[in-house]
Amino acid sequence: MLAAIANIQAFVQGLDQESFVKDTKTLRAVTYEFVVIGEAVARLPEEFLEAYPQLPWRAIKALRNYAVHEYVRLSPQVLWQIVSEELEPLKRELERILKDL
Repeated sequence: MLAAIANIQAFVQGLDQESFVKDTKTLRAVTYEFVVIGEAVARLPEEFLEAYPQLPWRAIKALRNYAVHEYVRLSPQVLWQIVSEELEPLKRELERILKDL
């Protein structure tokens, strides 16, 4: 998950929302990395997910499902919001969890 987050951050570095929304290649790359993150979450044991309820595991899996099955309707603006507001806090929390293991 951390590698996928790092990839997303590298893909969007230097972009603003308008540039991101217009950049089909970056949009697809970011979407793919969210699928990777969602797949990783789906493979985690339920006990692990329950041990760290502060993370939005269901929302992460839901984004993966939406990206895979409803990709035509996936909003670039929503993706940008997730990237710009939620990705870094997720990264920090995952790093903190890794230190606990």
